[in-house]
Amino acid sequence: MPRSLIGKSAFVAFFVLVQFSGFSAVATAQATDKYQLSDSLNFLAERQSLVDGGLIEIGDSQSSDLTSAWSVIAFSAAGFDSATVDSSEENINLLNYLTDRACTYTVSTDIERTVLALSAAHYDLTEISSCNLRNSLLSLIDPVSGQIGLDTTSTVFGVLALSSINGTIPLKTVDYLRASQQPDGGWDSGWGTESNITAQAVMALVKSGVDQNDLTIIKAKNYLKNLQTSTGGIKYDNNFWTTESDSFSDSFVLQMINALGEAPDDDFWMIDGKTISDDLISLKKDDNSFIFSQTWGSLTPVWNTAIAVIALSNNQLPIESGQLVDYQTDNESNHNPVENNNNLDSNQTSTQVSPLDSTVTNNTTSQNQANDTESNAATEPQPLVVKVDQAKNVSISSGNIDSTNDDSMNLSYPSLNSEESGQVQGMSDRQQSINWFYLISLGICGLIFGIGVGYYFYQKNV
Repeated sequence: MPRSLIGKSAFVAFFVLVQFSGFSAVATAQATDKYQLSDSLNFLAERQSLVDGGLIEIGDSQSSDLTSAWSVIAFSAAGFDSATVDSSEENINLLNYLTDRACTYTVSTDIERTVLALSAAHYDLTEISSCNLRNSLLSLIDPVSGQIGLDTTSTVFGVLALSSINGTIPLKTVDYLRASQQPDGGWDSGWGTESNITAQAVMALVKSGVDQNDLTIIKAKNYLKNLQTSTGGIKYDNNFWTTESDSFSDSFVLQMINALGEAPDDDFWMIDGKTISDDLISLKKDDNSFIFSQTWGSLTPVWNTAIAVIALSNNQLPIESGQLVDYQTDNESNHNPVENNNNLDSNQTSTQVSPLDSTVTNNTTSQNQANDTESNAATEPQPLVVKVDQAKNVSISSGNIDSTNDDSMNLSYPSLNSEESGQVQGMSDRQQSINWFYLISLGICGLIFGIGVGYYFYQKNV
């Protein structure tokens, strides 16, 4: 009888662990063959506040600095001016939300994120009179070690922010990043080596002038390749409980691939005929938002979507784009902003809207061309479309393409209040929450197993 109890306890413990580690069967979102970027931009615009112009995460009641900044980057990556993402007739726009708060930040990653977003929006930092953001960024650099801010993460984004304003990147900083690479080829964001910070570090090194054939880059690519799953996507790390890809890992690795001048359908990045782009697009829902992963659902769908849009725009940090066009052109009724004081139902879905009808400038357009708009004839407005054909090739084209998807996933929209963390990278904040789930699950397993073992020895001594 005691041995039977131990066996049952071990089985229950294993079952609980399975449930929390993602091995359980879940409904999966079906990959779409066609994806229209403008639909996800409309989803973001629908989350705009009528009060202050920022974006409200589903499940929250107030605008989020973090999500709003990443959305500014997303609109810029797609070729749109975030100053024309208006929430009301009073011209309360997304860019103004960010500039109004630009001088309130003291955490290094908040400053870096703000510089990245404003630079992506082609905003002149000198127009902010209350503070000098450029000097604030430069003051974060340690002249001895080259570290920027408090840690590796802030150094990575410090380099990206500096490059976005054409700042000089110290050689000591490049050496610091090289030395921070772990033996397995990845970088550590505080929870061990992982995909997000590794892809971001490679982008920072590339912007620092490190050649893509450098051994540091090659080791990083091999590390990320080892994280690729059978779905074509990238999982967060190599821990035994991390079994599936997620939208943040997919998105940042895609950005890195763009920065290296490579393509997701290169032989190196394909697995069983599938690409990282295939996997990322499979995480899109019918409301045109992106879930985090098949097991964890949406978590923060507005943030997820902004990060995905950047990657699917064939862009990377820092954003390099030509002329930014008016988002509101012929699109005044395409989105329905929300009130800040509305505590949104976690099961609420966005209203389906028609595609955008505005010109999106190709990301390869030079800045000189952007400044010489008077001499250029206007082009016919068309939405930006990302197409994944049967050969798994991703291309950008113009046209109106419908998108369908399986909405069988049970969406969950918890309020993470992520802007308070001061983090700028994609996964470090979220991984803290996820690790708590793992710790709790392992604790439950240990408790159940301990009860079984204790009962066994009790019966044996009796």
